[in-house]
Amino acid sequence: TEYSFEHVFLINNHCNFQALSEKIAEIPRFKSMVEEYPEHKLKFGFLPFKEYYFNPYNGKGNITFVNTMVVVAILVLLMAFINFVNFGIANVPKVVASINMRRILGEKKGHLHFILRVEAFVIMLVAFGISLLISYTALTLWPDIYGYKVALFDYWYIISISLALYVLLGLLCSSFTARLTLKSKPIDAIK
Repeated sequence: TEYSFEHVFLINNHCNFQALSEKIAEIPRFKSMVEEYPEHKLKFGFLPFKEYYFNPYNGKGNITFVNTMVVVAILVLLMAFINFVNFGIANVPKVVASINMRRILGEKKGHLHFILRVEAFVIMLVAFGISLLISYTALTLWPDIYGYKVALFDYWYIISISLALYVLLGLLCSSFTARLTLKSKPIDAIK
């Protein structure tokens, strides 16, 4: 028989691990296995589940790889926001004429700034929704794409934190382009 499988126990936070180890060592089946296979030096230990995955001895994860992928993801998002700002700046000449005409007709600068930011906010929400849809579709059509099951919507707190950071950075970027758009003089719309 094979005795190299691993057990997972849910233990209270205030557990005395020394006393628990002694109790497990007294289990008759464990004692008989130790006596039956002395050459294998059977032993057990406790490792928090959080540390298990990245454990260098028997863990399956690679913390260097995960950290590298986090840095890559941050760089990709940074490039995406730079592109967002670039497209916003490239769009300024088209928007300036209509914004200045509205300013001539009496619209307040603060309200126009708000409209430009809301427009960027809506575009970003739609883009975030499309990215979730693409991710969900990919995980549904190819469930083994990562080699293990990923339950995307089980981690709602990560999705909500991502959405909050995404919107915050997007609003900061859109604020830059909105200020750039509103810098022009309304009289330029008449020319």
